[in-house]
Amino acid sequence: MSLELTRAQTVLTLMCLALAMLFAYEIVTPPPEYAVPQIALARHNSPAVHWAAAPAPPADTFAAADARPLFNQSRKPYIEPLKPDAPNAPPPPPDAMLIGVIMDAQIRMALMKTPATPLAQSFAVGATVEGWLVTDIEADHVDLRSGANALTLTFALHGPANGKAPGH
Repeated sequence: MSLELTRAQTVLTLMCLALAMLFAYEIVTPPPEYAVPQIALARHNSPAVHWAAAPAPPADTFAAADARPLFNQSRKPYIEPLKPDAPNAPPPPPDAMLIGVIMDAQIRMALMKTPATPLAQSFAVGATVEGWLVTDIEADHVDLRSGANALTLTFALHGPANGKAPGH
């Protein structure tokens, strides 16, 4: 093996050394002091322009534009949809699965899995599950209530009765 360098290798090596020295110089040398020059700004005292107030057009001038909204494809005014007359309808039964119950002398908690959550969550008496109030927690079931409707969740021993996980 020979340590001889070709002419191109020698030139490149010298250029690298020169750049390395320049870089070291830039790092070590403090930057020069820089002072922002003070420039006197000329003041122009121009008289204020007073515009005469223009009267607003009457509201019925824009009635045609209001009747045909520009950004609505049908060009018809927006009409609020009617709400159903059954505000007292109970929420649908929660799509929840009872996973476990934690009980001791002071605390009763139910572990339930809903499709909205990736993991089981704990619910105490008084908590709500998809609009249903947890009213009682026992060792083998959880009672839920929504208005006059009641529901009992029990453990799914081999998964849900329909063979699907909640939310599927």
